[in-house]
Amino acid sequence: MRVIITGDNPKYTELIGEFHKWNIRMKYYPINNFSIIIKDCEECKITLKHSGTDERFNIHIKDRDLSLFLNQYFLSVWNKSEDIKDIMKI
Repeated sequence: MRVIITGDNPKYTELIGEFHKWNIRMKYYPINNFSIIIKDCEECKITLKHSGTDERFNIHIKDRDLSLFLNQYFLSVWNKSEDIKDIMKI
């Protein structure tokens, strides 16, 4: 499992600590207002976040081609991201 942390919300500090305990690889990249989850390159979820509110819209996609594409997108962002250990003291 790999996670790209995309914001600086103080609530992420606890989450990052939990991920670290489970040896989940983490990096940081400043992307705002959306997130993706990819499961086995078979299905994915895109969450669109409305800036300034807690409102979110989730799109659950069960399509292998789109999931593979989003996996490639994730990997390209992963390669550009900073190691979370370089940013936070964990």
